[in-house]
Amino acid sequence: MLWRLSARMLSIGSFTLSALTVASSNTSPVVPLHMHQEHLPPSSPILRSRGHDLPVDGAVFPTAMYYAMVQVGTPPRDYAVGLDSGSGDLFVEGKGCKGCTLGPPNSQYDPSASASSKSAGGSFHHSYQTCSMVNPSATCTIYGNMYTDEVSLGGLGPVVVKVGAIQSQTSNFDTKKVVGGLMGLGGFDGEDVLATLANAGKCDRIWGVCMYEGRESNGTMTVGGVDESLSDGPIQYVPDQGFVYNTVEVKSLTLGNHEVHVGDGAVLDSGTNILLLGSSVYSQLQQAMCSNSSLAHCAGLWSNDCFEMSNSEVEQFPPLRLQLDGVELEMSSREYLLQGSPLAASAGQYCLGIRNGGRAGFIIGATTMKNYYVVFDKKQQRIGWGKVNKGTCGSMKSRGSATSVVI
Repeated sequence: MLWRLSARMLSIGSFTLSALTVASSNTSPVVPLHMHQEHLPPSSPILRSRGHDLPVDGAVFPTAMYYAMVQVGTPPRDYAVGLDSGSGDLFVEGKGCKGCTLGPPNSQYDPSASASSKSAGGSFHHSYQTCSMVNPSATCTIYGNMYTDEVSLGGLGPVVVKVGAIQSQTSNFDTKKVVGGLMGLGGFDGEDVLATLANAGKCDRIWGVCMYEGRESNGTMTVGGVDESLSDGPIQYVPDQGFVYNTVEVKSLTLGNHEVHVGDGAVLDSGTNILLLGSSVYSQLQQAMCSNSSLAHCAGLWSNDCFEMSNSEVEQFPPLRLQLDGVELEMSSREYLLQGSPLAASAGQYCLGIRNGGRAGFIIGATTMKNYYVVFDKKQQRIGWGKVNKGTCGSMKSRGSATSVVI
């Protein structure tokens, strides 16, 4: 979801997804609210290692992130947290937070209500990029106080982790306007939940995620292992070239029959909901696309304007392929021409989901990942890609019951 601005680098984690969905008709959004979960041992019969599948909520728009539930405190309480491989800390909305989203599915953390909460001494002031939909290079900031508390994820835990209780956040934090919490999956022991679970011997430091609207949720995240049933075919791996952040080498981009040389690393950020390119590659791709005068509104789309477009006009735009080290990732026009953007004047307008990354650089976000079950394997320093299995992703039942509430 986010690209953390910090002098200190961080790393990544995993889990199963359910989502806030908005139908193409005029129906109201539906948020699946999960019932309270205890700190229980893993119960997945699918994962051969110590792991678990979890349902996740969220969407590219209007939620602007995919999220799931993490359990914090004694007694444990569910908190909705955005899944962010571009940062490495756990933050939840604090009691009395100013500027936070206080409605369902969010909960507010009250340290006095948890028997295991302790002050970690001091406050935090963290800034991020790719959090504003209008300007991905702009910074968004959260403030609050630090605690330590018991945390569980996907039935694994509890472990003691630092928890930031957000007391205030800037108004341009678009990716946190539906889900207020944030779980960084690119951090260190004692801060990153998955890293702490792995270092405690409770699971391997491996996670995977697929983003597809199934029968139960909008995706599935696996914690501590790989669930091959979420992939339609073999999972192909490429080296993870990042020291902390997961980074893949992109050799080239192909737009239809036009190839653009890249030869650069791209960060995989589950918290970024569009594709961000370096300035040179962005310019070359724009030229290649708009050289085809038959494409409707091409120049305007690249100027960040949005337009009503017919199905045939959208489908006329060529597929975009990213060539990695032996693996090709594909985005159809419907993965980079998006409805629901806050840039749009109306719900039916399409906006271009490819932006100049500026200072943020080349970042592969959720729009590219949505076609795949993506495995983040820190144990073997590699990234796995398997075509999403539409029969299983988002169709695994979570433990316990759930209630749907129309808002």
